Amino acid sequence: MSAPPTQPISNQNSGFSLLFAILFFLVAAFACYAPVLSPGYAVSDDFYHLARTMRASDWYSTLLATTNLQGRPLDGLLLGFVLPLMKTVSDFAYLRFISLLGVAGVALCSYFLLVRFGWRRAHAAFLSVIFTSIPAFQVLVSWSIASLYIFPAIGAYFAVWFGLKGLDEDLKRPVKVAYVGAAVISLFLALSLYQPTSMFYWLFVAITLFNDSAFTRETGKRAILMLVIFGLAAALNLAYFEGAKAVIGTASLLPQRSHLVTDIGNKVHWFVSEPLKEALNLNRLQASPKMAATLALFLAGGLTLFFRGSILMRAAQLLLAVSLIVLSYLPNLAIAENFGTYRTQAGLEVLILFYFALAAKGVLRTLSGKSDGIIYSAGLSGLAALSIMVAHVHVLNFFVIPQTLELGLMKQQVYGEFGPAMEKHPLILKREETLAPFVRYDEFGLPSLAQSWVPEPVTFLLLKERPKDKTLVSSKAASQR
Repeated sequence: MSAPPTQPISNQNSGFSLLFAILFFLVAAFACYAPVLSPGYAVSDDFYHLARTMRASDWYSTLLATTNLQGRPLDGLLLGFVLPLMKTVSDFAYLRFISLLGVAGVALCSYFLLVRFGWRRAHAAFLSVIFTSIPAFQVLVSWSIASLYIFPAIGAYFAVWFGLKGLDEDLKRPVKVAYVGAAVISLFLALSLYQPTSMFYWLFVAITLFNDSAFTRETGKRAILMLVIFGLAAALNLAYFEGAKAVIGTASLLPQRSHLVTDIGNKVHWFVSEPLKEALNLNRLQASPKMAATLALFLAGGLTLFFRGSILMRAAQLLLAVSLIVLSYLPNLAIAENFGTYRTQAGLEVLILFYFALAAKGVLRTLSGKSDGIIYSAGLSGLAALSIMVAHVHVLNFFVIPQTLELGLMKQQVYGEFGPAMEKHPLILKREETLAPFVRYDEFGLPSLAQSWVPEPVTFLLLKERPKDKTLVSSKAASQR
């Protein structure tokens, strides 16, 4: 097999040094998500799991059963380790900090692969920032109990890295087989933590397949091997899921989550009209069908211009690119349930963004003869800056501020500051009474207390954290009344 398009990163003279790249992505991650480090809030399931950990003797076995029945055994193990370390709601900020470091790690992985396959370092850096400011990451970083779901994207990167080593003709066959095995294990572990962010795998595969070099026989071999690696890892995850159902039972699972899809036509319609439409709206939370259709046409035309070769070869590459879109959402397409929240769209969102970057290159190359000149650089840097600002505003206005206000309001009521009536029967915000600009799914802007299983754990945690002076003040006020 021929060598990758460029030399290893350490041998290149231009662009960022490794240390500067790490610093750059840390700064970008903090610029995007610094508001989530506020200790004054948590989100829906955070309260539920923390309260159960403190007072339910079977919390760990129940957690393991639930996560195993979702094909996520690693999720249960990690939460089982982390949750007992949480003593108050404010401790969740530490978990969100770890997630923020994970965001920088995902950006660094994307950057490494982009540079390896021919992207200029500055462009690779900007694009990596864009990848990690997507709506899916905005949800995961803001939601403590889901914040570790960032890390499967890093596992997906190593699966691709091991897979590329397995194609190295300079290695002996047993060594290459060992690398392929390591790729399968790496992707299986990623799937065992959270399947949707594991679909970053297809972004990384796309980076290795679609670049300024011509699509060759070696590229085709690379595509086939990456598909085999995914197939084996997915088969292992599915086998684990089916085994868990056989051992534990499916009573605690929604029926549509425990069965594979049977109505293919309805699933295709749902995929196009919901998740794909939202991904084609990029960072816009109120998805527009017109914008989705416009971007889809731009991607189809721009990618056709970007790909090299005959009309037939370009059509084949376009078909492959579309196939990766479907594969990037496969975990949710495979089950009967049609409920595609933003957190499930991670792989789909970043793949659309990557295709947008390629399509822009194709258009610029056709119009001006240069695909990575000053116009492209200015566009990417501007889009990266805009993505950071939008992500920052979203986590602030849809998570941190409304959740902090909601928890503060609940705390004042439970502590008796609005009188004994509201202390016993506090006001619970309904879904439509959001303190955010609007609500999207059970994520952006949804009041935590609107979920039926949340008010009681919140009350328990607030009373447990209640300062003694608050108890005395409440008692005196009640006696004076």
